[in-house]
Order: sequence, then structure tokens, then C-alpha cells
Amino acid sequence: MRRIRLQELFEKFLGEKMTPQEIRQLQELIQDERNTEVLDNLLKTAYSNTSLSVKGDYDLDEMLKELKSKAGYEEKTTGRTTRMNRLNRTGWWMVAASVVIVSGISAYFLLFSRPQQQVIAVKPQNLTDTILPGSNKAVLTLANGSTILLDDAQKGILAKQGNTEIIKSDNGKLAYHSESTAGIEIVYNTLTTPRGGQYEIILPDGTKAWLNAQTSLKFPTVFSGKAREVELTGEAYFEVTKNKNAPFVVLSKQTRVTVLGTHFNINSYSDEKNTLTTLLEGSVKVSSDAGDELLQPGQQAVYSTETNALSVRKVKAKQAIGWKNGVFEFDDTDLSAILRQISRWYDVDIVYVPHGEEIKFGGVISRSLNLTDILRLLETNEVHFKVEGRKIIVNP
Repeated sequence: MRRIRLQELFEKFLGEKMTPQEIRQLQELIQDERNTEVLDNLLKTAYSNTSLSVKGDYDLDEMLKELKSKAGYEEKTTGRTTRMNRLNRTGWWMVAASVVIVSGISAYFLLFSRPQQQVIAVKPQNLTDTILPGSNKAVLTLANGSTILLDDAQKGILAKQGNTEIIKSDNGKLAYHSESTAGIEIVYNTLTTPRGGQYEIILPDGTKAWLNAQTSLKFPTVFSGKAREVELTGEAYFEVTKNKNAPFVVLSKQTRVTVLGTHFNINSYSDEKNTLTTLLEGSVKVSSDAGDELLQPGQQAVYSTETNALSVRKVKAKQAIGWKNGVFEFDDTDLSAILRQISRWYDVDIVYVPHGEEIKFGGVISRSLNLTDILRLLETNEVHFKVEGRKIIVNP
């Protein structure tokens, strides 16, 4: 039974589809010496699978020695960055998974830069001067201009506008409930997340929206008429309630996204060159002065504010909503773009002037890591930082 379960969990980890509970169970199974033979077979499979492109000779004793070393390194070198260069970009996951799990690391970072590719695992530190990651916080501005600080607000009914109740649920979400929309005056509310904040809201029609850091969403307290329009600045992920008689419309930086019912993400920050609309489910129409594009799942519309051009490309859609799922996901991403995301989530000012061709990164970072750990990881790739309070100076 242990053999079967260990194999199942390894396959799940290889596919990056594990729950926290399964990660803990896999850690326990790997540390059990009775499972050494199974671990041996799993690692041999990784080395013999040509699709994983594993480099080097397989040596179980050496591998177990390395895994046990990683498991004990926490006591000797708290917070030390560990590298593994055994595998290339497409083949490091299995062995990296073993190291991360055996080490008992609760939050980790997998990063590779070009041209050198590497895997890094880090144990977060508890430093008193560490800048913490963002959290659920936002400000709600009502139609009369009054504001409610949602992270401090008590659960229950926060306000009432006409027949619409504004409620903070037990799980901290903001929700709008209206008994009737007939004869109601249309007024607007605005939900705003600061740098270092995120929030989830259920709109009056039941549509769910997740707001990333430094984002603003303006919406009516009730939807009526032939369209359900909202205005977005920043980034948000929407799961739209279907209504064939009233399309859901998102107005953002020089684009208009129209849907009937679907799942999609819009990145429309003022400091980004492009507005990105990524479709995960259903279909959406993206409109701009440059024309219209109809997206299919797995496609992303790119509107350039510099050239006033609208184009469509295929992408890994789940990467666009990594932020919603608690991670940053990068794929050949410029350092400057990464730093802008870090600035928003950790509420810091970053000074960075690229010199020559920018370094590009790919990988996954947990958004629960402290900023100290993020910077240490980037420093392993020859990016250096000077921290002055909440100001970060970057020297590539």
C-alpha cells in the first residue's frame, strides 16, 4: 500500500497537482527507510526517461546522501539557498521535488534564468526586519463618497444602498445582495486594493471577481439594462454568471472585453506597456481602436498602448492567474516585469535601470515568501540588491 501511495504522490508532484496535505504525506513516505527501494525505482525511472532529459549518472547512494543532507541542512545553515543543476529546464521536477519535500520546506521557489538554468529551494526565515508579503485588504468607496476599510470591518452587513445590502461574509469576501432591481436608482461603488493587498468580491449578479494588488474595480450596486458594465484598473480574474440577455463588459485601459459567461483574467496596469486579456474558459470578445478579436480558451489578447495594435497569441492560461492561486509564475519574463510584480505585492519602491539586454527568468515563486527570501533567490542569479527601508535598489 505504501509503495502504491508513494508512486501516486510522486506522479502528482511531477504534474504539479498536489494539495498541502499530500505534500506532507509524501514527505513522511520519503523519510521512511522502508520506502528506499521504491524511491530507488522512482529515481531510476526519472533518469531513464528521455523526455525528462536527465543529465549525469544515476547513483542511489549518492542521491540518498544528498537528499538526507538536504533534510538536515536546516539545522546547520538556516535560510541557506540550495542549488541543484542535475536536470535541465524540462527535467528537474522529480529530483527537485524530492529535495524540497525531504527538506520540509513549506514555501519554495523554483527558478531558472537564461542561459544557465537551475533549481533553487529556500527555507523562509523569520527575521524581525523582513518585509512581509501582501494579504487580503481593500477599501470600499460607496456612492456618497464614504469609505469602508474592509480588512478591519466586522463580518455582516456593512451598508445598505436602496434595496442592496453590502455584506462581508464569514470567509472575508465582499458580497452584494438585492431583493429587487425594479425602480432602483443606479449608483456606483468602487473596490480598491492597495499595494500589498488583494480581495475577492461577489458582484450583484453573482459574478465573482478576484482583485490583485493595486487594483480598482468600479461597478453598479445593481445591474439593469442590456449590459453589465464594470471598469477596471490593474488586474482581476472574473468568473462571470451567464446571462444571454445582458453581456458582461469590462472596460479597461483602451480595451473593452465582452462576455456572456466565462472565466478570464485582465492585466491592465497603468505602468505596463500592454493590456493582457487571457481566456481560461468560454469565449470573450476584446475590442479596441485597433479592431476586435474573439478569444478561445488558452489564448491571450495583447493590446499595445505604444503602437495601438491588438494581437492574439497562445499561452499557458494558468500562468496568468498564478497570482490568484498564491504564486508568481514566470516564463521567459524580463527582470523589470518581475520587479514590478514584487513592488505591488510587497508594497515597496524598486529602483532599477536595465543595462543592455535584460535577464529573463522562468519558474514559480510562492507569494507567501518574505521579501528577504525573494531577493536572496534572485541574488543567486547575479542580481544584487540594496535595501533601504521599503526602498530596493537593484544592481544587475
